[in-house]
Amino acid sequence: MRKYKLSKVIISSVIIFVFLVIHWIFCNIPIILKSGSVDRLNLFVSLLCDNGGYEYRQSMMVIYIIPFLLGISYITSYDFSIFNIVRTKSKNRIFNQYLINVITWSFLFSFFHEIINIVGMNCVFSNSVIDNNKFILSSLINLFAMTIFYARVGMIYWIYKILASEKISLLLTLVTYCICYYFMFLFPVLGEIGLPCYDCSLIGGMITDSFTLEIILIKFFKGIMLLIGILILCLYLWKDKDIFEDERK
Repeated sequence: MRKYKLSKVIISSVIIFVFLVIHWIFCNIPIILKSGSVDRLNLFVSLLCDNGGYEYRQSMMVIYIIPFLLGISYITSYDFSIFNIVRTKSKNRIFNQYLINVITWSFLFSFFHEIINIVGMNCVFSNSVIDNNKFILSSLINLFAMTIFYARVGMIYWIYKILASEKISLLLTLVTYCICYYFMFLFPVLGEIGLPCYDCSLIGGMITDSFTLEIILIKFFKGIMLLIGILILCLYLWKDKDIFEDERK
């Protein structure tokens, strides 16, 4: 069974890796080609902070959520099958299985995202531009910020899956984050307040020195506390869930 799960993770990882490479090219190459005589440092910052770019919140909250959710749905499909439920005979074990899968997939997704960006930026810019802006360190911090964000996405998806059906839980999760982004776009003050959804990507603020160490730690604390709250809610709903309900329909 572990080989079966590993094969799903490998297949999903390859697909996501190719998707992210293509997206990086479509987001950044047109800007690079049109840059002309633009200062390399300004171009570097623009690629990391451009609206709709590879690292922008719009991509994190709207575009990337779709392949992320498809991946987690594919990887965890066996966890909720009648065969696994009968074999496991423990709702807590099923919960733990899903939680581990969500955190693992969130980390892998975020890791591929940041590695592709690091390699791509190193191909475009000199080492001096990369090193002077602490790009590698900022990418590492951003990796963990993304992991926390997508772990929350995965658990919210499960909440919808518990309350509704598999067919619409993916759509409900996507709509939830689209609405969050839409409200933040209409009301920029939400970004100033620092809502956890707004903290899905920190690299722009770190590169431009807008975020101090204190601000980054506060953002991580809020994100982790929200994740813990979602986990508690998810566990509560899961314990009251009739896991054989779908099979009786």
